[in-house]
Amino acid sequence: REKLRKKNADLIVANDVSSEGSGFGTDTNRAIFITERGKPERLPLMTKDELGHKILDAVLRIYDERKATGKTRS
Repeated sequence: REKLRKKNADLIVANDVSSEGSGFGTDTNRAIFITERGKPERLPLMTKDELGHKILDAVLRIYDERKATGKTRS
């Protein structure tokens, strides 16, 4: 959470390139979502397209929450 505040970010997606089948030269990734809400969420190995959809879903969820509460980033 501290890193998010320092970076003025709502979400950090960390790609575990050390994991087998993840990173460059593969069709799959294993990532970790870090949000202000709680513990990091470790995602299972998935295609890069699936991960892209997960990232977009997370961004839309954050946007909808901010819109509903009227909170904005300064």
